Amino acid sequence: MNFFFPEKAQSFRNIDFRSVNQYWLEQQSVFWDNHWKNYCHSGGFPKFLSEFHNKNEILDPSFRVYQDWIKETWSKVRTSESSLSALSQRICDTLNSRISMESLRKGTDILSANTI
Repeated sequence: MNFFFPEKAQSFRNIDFRSVNQYWLEQQSVFWDNHWKNYCHSGGFPKFLSEFHNKNEILDPSFRVYQDWIKETWSKVRTSESSLSALSQRICDTLNSRISMESLRKGTDILSANTI
């Protein structure tokens, strides 16, 4: 969190972490919940997190760079973009379920779960 929220972590910089224990942690009044949610929402990428923290949104040009990166990586396995769309839909459909790579593959035109 020091990297992403330096102003919030300022008071923790001089702590000797060898003396930190559960009791000490419970006594702290810093709540990282919102910061952790922002981190997760932005995917953990520093540029996205900074934009989300400062502007409360991830800007379209940044998001397009991220999309292009995913598409480029996906194209390296020589699989069509429609397969990526189908897999993305499958991930969204099963978001709150325990699943295997094989169950993700079902409902797509991907032939092997190893591709995923």
